[in-house]
Amino acid sequence: MSAATATLRPTEPFPLPSGLSLARRLKLLLSFSRADLSVSPVDEWQLKSALLAFLRNPPLSLSLLQDSDLSVSRLPDLQKRRRDDPVASGILYVRDLSFLRPGNRTGDNEAEKMTPEQEEKKYSQWRSSLVEKLDGIDLNLKGVMYRMSVEIPASDDFTAMKKSWEDFYASELFSASMGWFLYWLFLV
Repeated sequence: MSAATATLRPTEPFPLPSGLSLARRLKLLLSFSRADLSVSPVDEWQLKSALLAFLRNPPLSLSLLQDSDLSVSRLPDLQKRRRDDPVASGILYVRDLSFLRPGNRTGDNEAEKMTPEQEEKKYSQWRSSLVEKLDGIDLNLKGVMYRMSVEIPASDDFTAMKKSWEDFYASELFSASMGWFLYWLFLV
């Protein structure tokens, strides 16, 4: 690990030698289910535009979202679906995290002194609070109510993935060492 990657902040892009850069993004998996007894078909365009309007206005104010950052698609087999099953799914990308950078807000002098680890913790707290705010909201589209559930994909949650890897390899190491111990115990 080089010194440049050790001091890389969560909201800064990672420069590549070819002149390109990698930027962090937040990916959220959305699922929409009926919140009422209606059976009308899902209008994907209305659902997408209503959700974008909700995300761009206060209290969330994610004004940097573009129309291409949200995709919504209807799920097949409407007649075979149970009442609680989702009727549509979607993916929301928050690609521009510049509003989280220290110094972008007024009165952020203490944020400029934060270490990358502290900024990573602050980013993960913001991410979990965003998921909490979005999970379970009801959208009313021309009298049809939809309930949205939100989750972060397991592949995008690095801390949870790291913990599961550590747990897995610790148990593998323990079982391997117990195997060798039992082998030598019975050999003697």
